[in-house]
Amino acid sequence: MQNAEQNEQLTNTKKLKEMNVTYYHISKFENKDSIIKNGIIANEGDILLCTNPQQFQVFAANLIFTNEYSIFEIDMNGITPDVSSEEVYEAGLEVIHYVNQDNIAPKFICHIKDELWNKWELKEYLFRLNLAKDSFSYEQITSMLKQAIRLSEEWCNYYNEKNGTNIVPLSLPERDPNTNLNN
Repeated sequence: MQNAEQNEQLTNTKKLKEMNVTYYHISKFENKDSIIKNGIIANEGDILLCTNPQQFQVFAANLIFTNEYSIFEIDMNGITPDVSSEEVYEAGLEVIHYVNQDNIAPKFICHIKDELWNKWELKEYLFRLNLAKDSFSYEQITSMLKQAIRLSEEWCNYYNEKNGTNIVPLSLPERDPNTNLNN
């Protein structure tokens, strides 16, 4: 029985290779050395992968909640052929892939590069990227960005210093934590 399963796995892996799919794993930068040494260890039974390099920033910001991350290319021989895919448009991604296995050994992992974004630069990049998909012009996006920036005093200060602007943050009233927002 095991030989039949191994043959099926080899056949499926060969099919994926023939499709010329390259899988990448994005992880917090702080995990880089451990991944290089120990491989990628599953979180809750699955390892998340992506195939679109243009989605790395979105993947990092919206799935692993970081602006400093490492990118690894995964050798197909290191993953099971049963890769599940899911559309996750609400996270700003096209598709993410799940590999249901405990780990991917270091010999199947190649560190590609590190991305160390300033958190406000990444936020602005993703804001612009998201609105550009809706065919807004650069000027419209910049106008909407300036309004969004006003919601965060810290972001506003960063943007003003970087661009020599004088955007004023919104003064939001303090919320009484004992107030029920549903009333």
